Amino acid sequence: MARKAADAAIGATKTALVEQARKHDRVLRLVDPKHTTMDCGQCGARAKHRLPLSERTYTCTACGAWSPRDKNSARVMLVRFQPG
Repeated sequence: MARKAADAAIGATKTALVEQARKHDRVLRLVDPKHTTMDCGQCGARAKHRLPLSERTYTCTACGAWSPRDKNSARVMLVRFQPG
């Protein structure tokens, strides 16, 4: 039941963001968050296991890059959205 409430809240938030972006003539780009904490922002390799929430640093096994987990996720999202 909690998952349904959380999904509804996320849906309402997305709707509000889309409406606000349209109202203020801004571009809003939604990125699929799937695997953003498992992919490397430098080389794009995917980790074979999920990171536990207690682990706050992402380290890539392929290229050796490391960064804070949230910054790596943000970098992955930016790379995924690059046009072309």
